[in-house]
Amino acid sequence: MIVVEQRIPRTALAIVAGAALGVAGALMQALTPNPLADPGLLGVSDGASFAMTVAVVFLPITSLFGYIWFSFLGAVLATLAVYALGSGRRGASPLTLTLAGCRASPRRCRF
Repeated sequence: MIVVEQRIPRTALAIVAGAALGVAGALMQALTPNPLADPGLLGVSDGASFAMTVAVVFLPITSLFGYIWFSFLGAVLATLAVYALGSGRRGASPLTLTLAGCRASPRRCRF
């Protein structure tokens, strides 16, 4: 009973979450033609963390789903900001996107 009710659902959830993270990483590397692209390097994680902090400190949100949506919104806004900074006049290139992401989150980029 423990195996069927607890272990199998947790294992299935872990497999689905791992597959989703793998697909997200592959998409980020494919769309930015950069083999080093990851959420930390491009500033997406910092945008999600900032939005979560704003939601916790300034808004009366108490549900887990509210925090998740604010985190998602912050990640999207950070992605758009990095793309806007990195695109410039000639369009977005892997180098300019990486440098724009490093400018958004300098503590992660130690060259």
